[in-house]
Amino acid sequence: MRDISAKYNYIQSIDDAFEELTTLIRLTLDGNSIRVVKNTTFKDTMQLSFITMKNCSIEEIQPNTFTMLSGLSYLNIGDNNLVTIEEDMISLNGSSPCEILLNVLALTEIATGSFRNLGYSSSVYLQYNSIATIPPRVFQSRVLKNLDLSSNNLTHIHPEAFAELGSVAYVSLGNNRLTEIPLAVYSLKTEWFLILSLNYIDLSSQQNSSILAHSPKRLILSKNSIRFISKNYFCGLKTLQELFIYLNEISYIEDGSFSGTSLQTIYIYGNKLTKITSEMFNVQIGSLKYLYIFNNPIEDMEHGALSPFAPNSTVKCLTDKTQIKFHITNFNRDLTFYGMTCTTTTCEPCAPGFYGKLSGIGCNPCPQGGFYQEQRGHLKTGNYTTDCKRCPIGTFSPTLAATTIFGCRSCPTGTNTASQAALNACPCLENFHRTYRYGACQPCPSGVDCAVILP
Repeated sequence: MRDISAKYNYIQSIDDAFEELTTLIRLTLDGNSIRVVKNTTFKDTMQLSFITMKNCSIEEIQPNTFTMLSGLSYLNIGDNNLVTIEEDMISLNGSSPCEILLNVLALTEIATGSFRNLGYSSSVYLQYNSIATIPPRVFQSRVLKNLDLSSNNLTHIHPEAFAELGSVAYVSLGNNRLTEIPLAVYSLKTEWFLILSLNYIDLSSQQNSSILAHSPKRLILSKNSIRFISKNYFCGLKTLQELFIYLNEISYIEDGSFSGTSLQTIYIYGNKLTKITSEMFNVQIGSLKYLYIFNNPIEDMEHGALSPFAPNSTVKCLTDKTQIKFHITNFNRDLTFYGMTCTTTTCEPCAPGFYGKLSGIGCNPCPQGGFYQEQRGHLKTGNYTTDCKRCPIGTFSPTLAATTIFGCRSCPTGTNTASQAALNACPCLENFHRTYRYGACQPCPSGVDCAVILP
């Protein structure tokens, strides 16, 4: 027997279930009720390479359960009831790369030594849990392909958390609660992507030194609390090609901040820059090709400010009607471009009248009633109450996705023109009623206590 699929049954135990199945390669047990997986379960299945036990109510996996599986290449135990990853729980054979999925669990804790002997170019996915801290020496591998700890509650990472990792191609720590770049991340050799978006990082504690010891190709620090860029932050990051620092609070960039890098693209839209100096975007080696700087209140641009661009680069002046498209490559296809709507090949900022999402890619329209938005790619909290502008008092917006203040109309007869319109547009005066949300309000009939009636 080489393949067993027993999904969505009522299996409660798999003890001794696979004895003498020495040729078993694939095992699918999703949607059962297996609370405990013992370390003797797979003692005879030496060739097993594919295991998926999603949504099985698993509460315990004994240490060294998977150690003897020399060909294990895929292990998915997501969406279970595991609270802690104990020491040696994910200790592997180390002879082959393995994709390990532990996402959407109840995890709050990872123990030291819980991921040992991971094969060359393995991947570990731990997103959508409730992990608050990472202790020392959790992961052991010469090279990891992916390490995803996004969408947790991380506030602290021990300085030696990644001490037994040689290098990682792709690291994601986005959507956590970090306030600075941890020392463990500073020291980690990240080859391609380092994602730290959607945290509370302001970099102020690191203004006198480089923020990383090793240079990734792409660094994502979007949607944080960065207020200024020091010329020391990126010094020494010679192989850095793309920098994502959009949707922060950046009002000042020190001259020479990007000097010595290999930056080709800088995404810095949606900040608070008012001035562009002649040396602000000088990378010295003429590599800069794309600068996305819209949605900044720029008032002054010095002569020569665009001279650092590489030959044949294109600079566009934008209006509300300009079509802006980001061409997606294989390297950044999996990134989340907040405030964007994307296809498989391009991303485009949310159009006027819309605002961006903080969960996933896409845009929402500003609702009818009293809202509009005139900017492209606008995103603050991902909620219309903060990301859409309000019509002036005494006016309302009768259309979905209104693009300018001129779409706001005067409140109709019988409404309270001294209050600000919301989802219900202009509220009726006391003792008035209406049968259409955006229409006029009529006096209540004599002797009748009428309420507002909406369609």
